[in-house]
Amino acid sequence: DKDEAMDDLLVKYLLKEATPEESSLAENWIAASPDHHRYYEGLKQVWQTSRQEGVTDSPDTQKAWRRFQREVITTGNRTTPVQTIRTPDMPSRTVTMKRLFAAAAVLLVLITGGWLLYHQLRLSPGQLYSVISQDQIRTVTLSDGTVITLNKHSKLDYPIKFSSKNRTVRLQGEAFFNVAQQTDRPFIVQVNNLTVTVLGTSFNIDEKHGSTEVIVETGRVKVTDRRSSVQLSAHEKIMVHQGNGTLKKVPVSGQLYDYYRTGLFVCHKTPLRELLSMLGEVYDVPVVIADSSLGDLPLTTTFHRDQPLDTILSIISQTFNQVNFRRQGEEIILTRSAHP
Repeated sequence: DKDEAMDDLLVKYLLKEATPEESSLAENWIAASPDHHRYYEGLKQVWQTSRQEGVTDSPDTQKAWRRFQREVITTGNRTTPVQTIRTPDMPSRTVTMKRLFAAAAVLLVLITGGWLLYHQLRLSPGQLYSVISQDQIRTVTLSDGTVITLNKHSKLDYPIKFSSKNRTVRLQGEAFFNVAQQTDRPFIVQVNNLTVTVLGTSFNIDEKHGSTEVIVETGRVKVTDRRSSVQLSAHEKIMVHQGNGTLKKVPVSGQLYDYYRTGLFVCHKTPLRELLSMLGEVYDVPVVIADSSLGDLPLTTTFHRDQPLDTILSIISQTFNQVNFRRQGEEIILTRSAHP
């Protein structure tokens, strides 16, 4: 059918196997609409991923390929015609077009837990897709152009195609949202018992142990629970603790929340306790403040995520000569220095 013919043409164009006339047809089709462009970019992303990871014939891949045939390639009695091509980076090997995209999709399944391309482009509105970041930071681009960065051990559920009224997703864990602006369709994040509604902005949500923190970087959002709602502007945040649904906004000092996306711990008059709490979480080392007054010390600086923890603590000690860090078992203890 027409869809199959266009798929074949795009494959040939992607692999630089198309004639000048075919290339012109493909380019005109891609430029015809944003949906066409996103479709082609998705195909290209799958192909690039397959080239980076390498196509193998391991038993696991073959098993996943057979599953892919049953669940994807033959869906709706539709199959991709088999044509033999030679991949640019593997001149000694030929693969069929079907195996090319099947292997690429299999790699996405095995590497990123995804059927992202297929689900985004083929399934009907209302069907949900889940991305689980596990031990790696993941970046997801939704069909509306919204870019979401998931921190480790987080999960995002979203519809393959958004409805005409709103764009609703569900989050478990932590993620940074850079939302594409669409004034007629608000973007909604459901997390714990909160609903975060925006039209176009960037913000971070961190949900753990039943508590939820929402920090706005740019724009404005509305946070709603069962009883009330609050508006947050840039550089404001709320923290809602389990069992206490009070929505109270406070100013944000620095950009510690964004470390997993930027690789930086940015402090701007940030209370020392906030930085130490973040460092303890990131480096998986509990930091105990023995003298609570030291936790109020304001710090303005930037640390890199790849700096060793001991280096960061040493710089903090040099900045505040009244503080001292010592290791005790698996903990790091912050005490007041005997010689300020």
